Amino acid sequence: MRIIFSCVLLTMFSSKGFSQQRFQLAPPLMQYHSVFFNDTAMLALKFQQAATSIRYTLNGNEPTENDLLYTKPVIVKDKIVTVKAKAFGKDFLPSDAVQVSFIKNGLAVKSIEATKSDEKYPGNRDNALFDNMGGVPQSSATSWMGFQNDTVNITVTLKQQQKIREVLLNFLQDEGGWIFLPETINLYAVEAKKYNLIGSIHPFTNTATPGSSCIYKIIAPDRSVKTNKLLVQIVTVKNIPEWHEAKGKHAWLFIDELKVY
Repeated sequence: MRIIFSCVLLTMFSSKGFSQQRFQLAPPLMQYHSVFFNDTAMLALKFQQAATSIRYTLNGNEPTENDLLYTKPVIVKDKIVTVKAKAFGKDFLPSDAVQVSFIKNGLAVKSIEATKSDEKYPGNRDNALFDNMGGVPQSSATSWMGFQNDTVNITVTLKQQQKIREVLLNFLQDEGGWIFLPETINLYAVEAKKYNLIGSIHPFTNTATPGSSCIYKIIAPDRSVKTNKLLVQIVTVKNIPEWHEAKGKHAWLFIDELKVY
């Protein structure tokens, strides 16, 4: 069971000097096995404070007191669902929001071959990129494969020829730990026995992003493609930007899952 801990702490606010002190609730605790799933995923929300409630949304919107009331574990079935939750209580300020995005399994994968990861961050095992484990926003989680290569190549072989609608990759963004989103992701498909470029995206924005979080990126082919073999070419950030304390150093790339739809 994956548990994201959140202590029940209260932050003091005052709207009129010190006469009316209001305290902010801590965020709810989230419990789940993995953000990746085959049929369904289950999310439990916990909060240990009397006279409070948890409200949540399933579309990534900020929860309000008018949104869904948490009374039992949330069951997720759709392809990508972002659950966002907050604690509310009378005479308290609402908590900050916590969120997690659940991602359903895609087309059946026969094998994935990737550039060798750094020995310190090998991922879980040989099938780390399609084992439905991970999505934890901490670099210490064993599911992450870490790279300091200029380019990371991932070859995906599907169990049979399929129409490709999109490819999803899940990354860790933790710029304080030198872990950046890639500069470019190129998607190739085998057609007539050769690789053809069918799509590109550019996730890196050169804008400082605080904290550590899981970020999924989706590449959609620029035309109709049917194949059983894909090549994902990931170009990393070779020089950390000037605004960062490690400017000029080679950034890390962390990835833990790849899905084809």
